[in-house]
Amino acid sequence: MVEETRRVIDRLGLKNAQVRQMDAEELDFRDGSFDFVLCGLSLFFSPRVEQALSESYRVLKPQGIIAASTLGEDDDERWNWWDELVEAYKPELKPGSPLFARALDTSTELRQVLSHAGFIGVQTVSEEQEFFYRDEDEWWSSLWSRGRRALLERMEPSVLQRFKADAFDAITLLKGSGGLPIFLQVLFATGTKPQ
Repeated sequence: MVEETRRVIDRLGLKNAQVRQMDAEELDFRDGSFDFVLCGLSLFFSPRVEQALSESYRVLKPQGIIAASTLGEDDDERWNWWDELVEAYKPELKPGSPLFARALDTSTELRQVLSHAGFIGVQTVSEEQEFFYRDEDEWWSSLWSRGRRALLERMEPSVLQRFKADAFDAITLLKGSGGLPIFLQVLFATGTKPQ
């Protein structure tokens, strides 16, 4: 993602943007450096969410705004097979970190962590939409570009091959004329650093 962002900046010829990779829990910026901090679909990966938010708070100017998004509760029953399949393969996973450090999948929880970090006027909005993957291959490819990749990387090649075959068997039942449907909820939150 970092490299893709760098390519987009170069392609657009942007002179006022740069890409820097660092730990969200230890930002390499001075206090009060930014008017806005954007945190898209990533807070739930942080092992210490409170520390990551503390750093966001620190680098914001007074009256600066944080905008964060997380995935809402997974309630598309058509995809319940995924959790069952993952559970069946857990004994075959190599040791590793849990996929999500903290779900943050409700408006209440998201508001609480931002408020606890010191942000005021915290507001959340939920948006829901049905999306479609063109086919099984597009869905499988998408898994490797987001958080579920961590799960797949904990599988030996032979286990991964069996897992993929089982997943494709399950997902085939969802396929319709528009592709593979999935209903997603995304929570958006904003908060302000006090004066």
